Amino acid sequence: MKNNILEMGIFSGLFGKKKEKIEEKAEEVKNNTNEVIEEPSVPENIQEENTEVTPETPSAPQTETVEDKPEAKAAYETPEEHNEETYLARAKQLVEADELYVLLSVSKANMLEGFSFPYVGNLGEGKLTLYVFSTYELAKQFVLGSDYEVLDGIYPIGKLDKKDQFSTLINTLIITKKIMKVDYFDIDGVASYDIAWFLEANEVKEYQVKIHLTNKEMEEAKANNGQPPKLPTRFNPVQITNFSNPFIITEGRRKELLDSVFIKEGQPREDHINNFVQKQSLMENCFILTVVFLSYMPQAEKAKKEDDLKYFQGIRNMLSAIIWMKLHQERNLFTLVNAKTKEPVLQNESMCVITSERFKYISPECELVPLAGTDQIKEYIQKYNLKAIVLDGITTTAVLDANNCN
Repeated sequence: MKNNILEMGIFSGLFGKKKEKIEEKAEEVKNNTNEVIEEPSVPENIQEENTEVTPETPSAPQTETVEDKPEAKAAYETPEEHNEETYLARAKQLVEADELYVLLSVSKANMLEGFSFPYVGNLGEGKLTLYVFSTYELAKQFVLGSDYEVLDGIYPIGKLDKKDQFSTLINTLIITKKIMKVDYFDIDGVASYDIAWFLEANEVKEYQVKIHLTNKEMEEAKANNGQPPKLPTRFNPVQITNFSNPFIITEGRRKELLDSVFIKEGQPREDHINNFVQKQSLMENCFILTVVFLSYMPQAEKAKKEDDLKYFQGIRNMLSAIIWMKLHQERNLFTLVNAKTKEPVLQNESMCVITSERFKYISPECELVPLAGTDQIKEYIQKYNLKAIVLDGITTTAVLDANNCN
């Protein structure tokens, strides 16, 4: 089993490509490394654009309008149907606002780093729209009222910040109109603006796009021989407001956890065990188990330190029992099935168990399905003659021998 675990990793064949892409983009966004400011072009209703833009229609990351389409809460008014002075005044107010909020895509969100892309909804009859809100609370009420998907309590809402040139309302609307080919944006779920009208009303005569590029996109732009770069058919990524990731273990906390492996002088054994049971989370214990099994035990074995090896084997057995006990207490347990066949995804005679629905869209090849507690895990073990379960499989990983899952 030992060699198989190293090969199995974290079901990397399923998550590796998307995780690599996520981490690359997250790093670029955080460090603000790759940016392009396109030369301004004249709006379409005045003159044909002089910048080459990728011809594809809006891609899935921004237009998944089938599975999570918010329902309209009120009739949508436009400047032509309403008092134009009122709309004009409101348009000026929106541009001057220090911050606004935008509905984000759930299925394309990075639930490790906490960002996504603005969501484009389909109102029917070919009318696509962006959803913008004047306050976070109004955005949250819209999400709750429209049955929009919320994973692990994370509301798919991001901030448009006037101080950030990449996430201003104007820049976002120019990308929406010019790159994503979307004509409208909704405000607070009660009214709709034609984007071209809105930009003209705010005296935006030329469309200058400011966009983050990935490393690959930047290299392609550099290789364009001085010509205007082809812009990717997507929005700038937007941070998810109030995002947190309890699965991340900081470097300082890792040192504390690894230190807890060793009994302190004069420390009662019961107190040592209670640290793992009461003071450390399920994922923290998973982290320790992995380090003990893949690092401490091989080192002791290589050095032929039998006493150390025996000690770490005891820690491993104890942690396996504690982790299985904590799994009993978990309210949300999931496993992976093949998106096409709906059969469970098994690798190296193991199944993957995930403890959060936030990773529902981590791989297009798989679907996350709920488990009926640890009893169903045991059923899987018996039915498919499994040798292990891989717990979590995305962030912190732990491998439990099937013999310990009882």
